[in-house]
Amino acid sequence: MNLNSSLTLGNAVTGNTGNLTATSETVTVANGVAINTTAESSGDGDIRFTSTGTVTIGGGASLTTSSGFVIVTTIDGDIDVDGTISTGSDNILLMANGTGRDVEVTADVSSSSGHLTVMAEDSVRLLANVDFQVGNAGTLIIEATNGTITMDSTAALTSANGGI
Repeated sequence: MNLNSSLTLGNAVTGNTGNLTATSETVTVANGVAINTTAESSGDGDIRFTSTGTVTIGGGASLTTSSGFVIVTTIDGDIDVDGTISTGSDNILLMANGTGRDVEVTADVSSSSGHLTVMAEDSVRLLANVDFQVGNAGTLIIEATNGTITMDSTAALTSANGGI
């Protein structure tokens, strides 16, 4: 789905077989909304959001895929993650591009067996009680190109067998 304006997902998208891809000026997953995809026989069940502006995953919302990627990128906008993101067997990418753009996370992000990468042109902030977890041989990569990485003392980074 390609939009020239804002996209707000205000209802649950559950049991979706296949990929969910949205490109828009801004993307908002409203508070409490669940987006859940499962792989189809010929696909991966990916969730991909690309925005020319801000992407917001609202509090209580969730992005979950059993065996696909979760990719959230901006061309020139911040990423605010207030709802959980998880994958079963693939990677998660959160990338905020553009001068002064940040990624701020207030909810758990995990992959059972994939990698977790968070990149911001400016800063990455992991707030209170956030858990970043990867299992098996997954790695955690956090990069703040021109800013800082800030992690609350109650936040945690966990990698079962991979690197951080």
